[in-house]
Amino acid sequence: MRRREGALRDPAHEGFRKVCRVMGPLMILGGFVMVVVGIYSFSKRFDEPLGFPMPFGTAEPRKPDLFWLAFVGAMVLAGGIWLTSIGYMGAAARYVAAETAPVAADTINYVARGAREGVKEIVGAVAEGVRRDAAGKVLVRCHKCDAENDADAKFCKACGAALGKSVTCPACNEKNDPDANFCDNCGGKLA
Repeated sequence: MRRREGALRDPAHEGFRKVCRVMGPLMILGGFVMVVVGIYSFSKRFDEPLGFPMPFGTAEPRKPDLFWLAFVGAMVLAGGIWLTSIGYMGAAARYVAAETAPVAADTINYVARGAREGVKEIVGAVAEGVRRDAAGKVLVRCHKCDAENDADAKFCKACGAALGKSVTCPACNEKNDPDANFCDNCGGKLA
């Protein structure tokens, strides 16, 4: 069953998303107004010269009485931004994915085209170690005389040397190449 574009995985979250999409912008607007009023109240304090008669006959400069709104408004503004981002998170993620996926695909294709020759070289090097005869049967090279043998052969048909990993380390029981002097696993001397 295919979901419609923009649908949530869990339909129970639809109501929460709608609340976030409405409350978030309202909180941003309210927080912005509170910050402006708080800063205006603070700035009005500097418009009145010191010593000039103040309201109620006092010579004391008036204190910014609504400056606290700037701090509360900043918190409301941050909460509104958070709720709005939650409400539109899925839409934003779909937009980013739609914009970046083609670029990523182009990048991967570009790297693949550039690496093609290197990959061919590596495959060729691996293929040198594993050959096939005319019938498609896998052949392995003897480490002593370089003769090609059947993959299931235990000894070389040309020189009689053991094929594959056949020397067991006395210290760790790791299988090693027949001509190895030291163990691949623990570095111990092989007999």
